[in-house]
Amino acid sequence: MKNDSKAAMHLLEGTNINILDAVRILRSALDLKPTNCIDNNLLYLIKIVNLGISAVKRGIKSKPIFEAYKAHLAEKTSNLKPTSLRDIKTIANRIFRKNPTLKERFVGDISSEEWLKILNGAFPLPNQFNKSRAMIHALYSFCLKMRWCEENPIASVSKKKIFEKEIAPLSMEEIHKLLSAGKTKKHAESAAALGIMLWTGMRPNEVARLKWADIDFSEDVIIVKKENSKTGGTRHIEMRHILRDWLNPLKKKPEIKICPKNWLRKWKSLRDDAGFKDIWVNDVLRHTYASFYAKRYKNLPQLQLNMGHRDLSLLRSRYVNMVGIKKSDAKAFFESLGKDIAAESLPAN
Repeated sequence: MKNDSKAAMHLLEGTNINILDAVRILRSALDLKPTNCIDNNLLYLIKIVNLGISAVKRGIKSKPIFEAYKAHLAEKTSNLKPTSLRDIKTIANRIFRKNPTLKERFVGDISSEEWLKILNGAFPLPNQFNKSRAMIHALYSFCLKMRWCEENPIASVSKKKIFEKEIAPLSMEEIHKLLSAGKTKKHAESAAALGIMLWTGMRPNEVARLKWADIDFSEDVIIVKKENSKTGGTRHIEMRHILRDWLNPLKKKPEIKICPKNWLRKWKSLRDDAGFKDIWVNDVLRHTYASFYAKRYKNLPQLQLNMGHRDLSLLRSRYVNMVGIKKSDAKAFFESLGKDIAAESLPAN
């Protein structure tokens, strides 16, 4: 034992590390040894040292996860839409709020098992879980590029299966209530956006970025520019006469946005006044438009273009629900719905 101590001291000469410090380092490594590791302690320590040497040789310089997230966010700021950046921040804030000690952990020290537990705890719903998983996966891809870690632990975390519920389109009576609320003086600012979402199926976030200059009344199309589109591609949505008649008296200067300030709050107020308080289903106008369009025109390729889908599969599997829609209702939806709510009765600008 005495000879071993002398040999150890000899090996440590010139390193400024004493035997006690060396033993403490080894003890720390052994304390992290997984319970299911079958290596004996010496083999395990050799493996740890070799992995460390390998990382140093490859230039791996780990970083605390919070610092890595901030750097990742800074890179994304220049090429992501504000809504996408907001989603990333919301996910990160929830993760770090529920796991306050996580901020100081190094990116390479958090295992797949730990991330699974973290994501399950912060995002119990499958769609929330999958969205947050995608964000963390992108963060680790950035870390790999920056050589702050050697692997992406999220790659081993499986997505959760989502069982989509079929969304029923609004009834003619419900649509009439929305349009009636939209024509009132209180909701005049939101009337144009309501009409566009109802008769084009445009996504709420896309409508929020739309300006009057994007509506071509001479060609009867609404132009969704690539920077305003969820999928990143420009598309022209056909504008039926019923929508044109609804929008004509509401026209404003080209540079003015379709949606008013505090849009989300005002849009909720309109829905509440129309009788949908606490029962509104997200994307129901998009589903309503798709279902009535399919029933009336039976032209799924054109509907796909209008909706901005890459193919017909999602349209067929989720958006088109014609059960209970009569042919006469579909015709009225695009030709006479709201004639009693005549364009002339809409609030003047």
